[in-house]
Amino acid sequence: MTQWWSKDWGQSSHLGSPQSAAQSTACFSGEAFWESSNEAFRLLVTTKEQRVEVWLWKSMDLPTPRQLRSVLPTTGKEVPQALQHWSFDERAALPLQTVSVAKPWGEEVWHSGVESRGVCSIGFPPEQGGSMPLPLFELASGMASTEPNSCLPLVKELVPLDVPFYGELYTELHEVKSEVYVVSGLGIKSCPTGHGAVKLGLSGREGLTFAQRKKEIRENLLEFEKIRREVDQNLEQTGFDFSRVGPDRVSALVEAKASLSPELVTQEVQLYKQVSQFYTFHELSLGDVVRVPTHTPHALQPGVRVVEFQTPHYERKILSSNQKVLTQERWDVEEAVELLDVSAQDPQNWVDRKPASLSFARIRAVDFKDLQVDSLQWPKESSKEFADFPESQTARLLFILEGSLHCICEGIQTELRKGNCYLTPHLPFRLRPERSEPCSALVGSRALL
Repeated sequence: MTQWWSKDWGQSSHLGSPQSAAQSTACFSGEAFWESSNEAFRLLVTTKEQRVEVWLWKSMDLPTPRQLRSVLPTTGKEVPQALQHWSFDERAALPLQTVSVAKPWGEEVWHSGVESRGVCSIGFPPEQGGSMPLPLFELASGMASTEPNSCLPLVKELVPLDVPFYGELYTELHEVKSEVYVVSGLGIKSCPTGHGAVKLGLSGREGLTFAQRKKEIRENLLEFEKIRREVDQNLEQTGFDFSRVGPDRVSALVEAKASLSPELVTQEVQLYKQVSQFYTFHELSLGDVVRVPTHTPHALQPGVRVVEFQTPHYERKILSSNQKVLTQERWDVEEAVELLDVSAQDPQNWVDRKPASLSFARIRAVDFKDLQVDSLQWPKESSKEFADFPESQTARLLFILEGSLHCICEGIQTELRKGNCYLTPHLPFRLRPERSEPCSALVGSRALL
């Protein structure tokens, strides 16, 4: 099973009901995309004293709901032969397995993504059933709603190429999606001084009304798009493969561009510099926090690696791109410019600098109406615990930025390692640092609106 994605998530139905708080049996059915085709599936979930057992069937092997209702949560002996079986403890922090998605500007590493391009999983060890696709886990744990992944924040790492110009992300804005970045790495070539940058918000233009500024932005972006399309069309005629990915993509692109008209390439660079003047660029260092409001143009600059928490809304409007956009034919200049909202700009609130030295602290990094993310910090040799994580019906994701932690829930202890993301228990838990090194982490959850 390599892919799991349900386009008709809302058609999944609950066929059983809990029997008690201590033990229960539940059954779900629906349709999902398995490897190459849509097939029916059925899921049985039994719980006894925080131990969860999950069985999966699909297509021709589906047992009837009556068969499944007869299964007792105290034994699996009556369960018909299943395609897959998982077993886990509700008190453990569960590691998320990543999916990497190549981009012209670099790479996205998803920790909790559920989309047609890839589906992240819970990384159970083989003796517990192996990888479990997140949508199935959401069903089994009672987190699922009417859209894929709706109760989980989307956590991913953005890894731009460490190459000027070509490592810049698309300049885009969002109508609904809220997001926050924490800088986790800086490239040597693009950030030689130890500082990177993010394009975020509009720059000031004295003497012009906002309507005049929008008109100027629209005209310049449309001209930039015209030249960029001409460059891409000429590159296609040279035989350049835009679907090519990997570390040698940029060198191949630069080589192909060398055969184009120098005037055309010069015009592309000039227009890029011209439209860049419409935006504000904020300097970034390791550990800095960046909040991205809706209706605000933004683009990470080359070499600036970040961990991103966002609401799982897959929408954007592209204002411009330094390379051919592979997922759509045209930019969204007209719509995006209309959505620009200068009244929402509050640059003083967008970037928080990492303190020179870590202290024991829990800081609210972002508090959007539908997304909350806290930054957790421990100095070296600290033995203090964060113990204020109560029982919650809202799923919480924990990303370890630095050091190692232990998640402790009712006597069950899980070791948490740097660079990994975990789904925390819904029961009360506490976090204890490894004393030998400084530690920092992010914990995020969706608000229940």
